Amino acid sequence: MMKTLSFFLLFILSLAIPNSAIYGQKLQRDTTTFKEHQVLFEKMEFIPSHRPVKLIRILNNDTAGIEVLSDPYWISCLVSNKEYKEYLKAIKSRPIQYQTALPPQEIYSENIEALDVIYQEYFENTKFEHFPVLGISWEQARLFCAWKTQQVNKELDEAGLPHEKKYRLPLASEIEGAKHFTSINMPRVFKENPSVNTSEIIRFNNSLDEWTLESFYESTYLKKLSFDQNSSRAVIYQKMSQDQKPYQKKDAHDLNVGFRYAQTYRKVKVPDNY
Repeated sequence: MMKTLSFFLLFILSLAIPNSAIYGQKLQRDTTTFKEHQVLFEKMEFIPSHRPVKLIRILNNDTAGIEVLSDPYWISCLVSNKEYKEYLKAIKSRPIQYQTALPPQEIYSENIEALDVIYQEYFENTKFEHFPVLGISWEQARLFCAWKTQQVNKELDEAGLPHEKKYRLPLASEIEGAKHFTSINMPRVFKENPSVNTSEIIRFNNSLDEWTLESFYESTYLKKLSFDQNSSRAVIYQKMSQDQKPYQKKDAHDLNVGFRYAQTYRKVKVPDNY
C-alpha cells in the first residue's frame, strides 16, 4: 500500500513540474559521445527542435512561408564586444589573422543611432562591453566561430577529453525556433550574473538583425534554404521589420547586424524537401 501511494505521489509531482523546466540549461545531453562541460560553460541553450519552424519570407513584395525542421542544437547569446575583444587579444600574435578580424577603421566614426554614440566609443568603452559586437562581417563572424572551435578543442586536448563539435553561425530557422524556448535577446552577462540590470541591452538586441549561415539566392529564397558558400550574399535574420532587403553582402560591415553561434547536437533524418 505504501509503495503504491509513493508511486502515486511521484506521478502527481511529475505533472506539477512545468514543461519549460526540461529546456535550456537544465536539459542534459547524452555524454557517451563527448563531454558537456564546454557547451554549458559557454552558457548556450539546448533547443530540441522537435517541430518544424515556419519562416515567413518577403522579397520584392512577394510573400511565402516555408517550414524547416532543424536538427537539435545549442545556441548562444549574441556575441558581445567583450567576447570579441577577448578573441582579438588571443590572436594578436598572429598579425594577418588579427588584422583580418578587426572592425574596419572607416566605421569607427559612424554613429549608432539607437544609442546615439559613435562606433569607436561603443566598441572601446567598457560601458558597452556587454552589448553585442557590431560592424563585423559575415566572413569575420565565421572566422570567430572557427577560432572558438579550435580554442575549445585545444583546452579539451590539454584536459585529455574528447573534442566538441564545431561552432558555427546559426540558421534563420534556428534563431526563430529558439524563441519558443528562451529569450534570444538576453545577453550572456545576465546568465553569468542575474543581478545585473540588462533591460537596455535587451531592448537594443531586439532592434538588431543577425547573420545566419544561409547563402542568399533570389531564385530560391522563398522556397528553400541555400548553403552555397560561393554566394557573395548571406541571409540575415530580421527581428523588427521585413521592409529592408533580407540579405547582406558577406563582406558588409553593418552597424545594425550582430551575430551568435550555434552547435549541432546530432543529425536527424529529415524529408528531402527540407
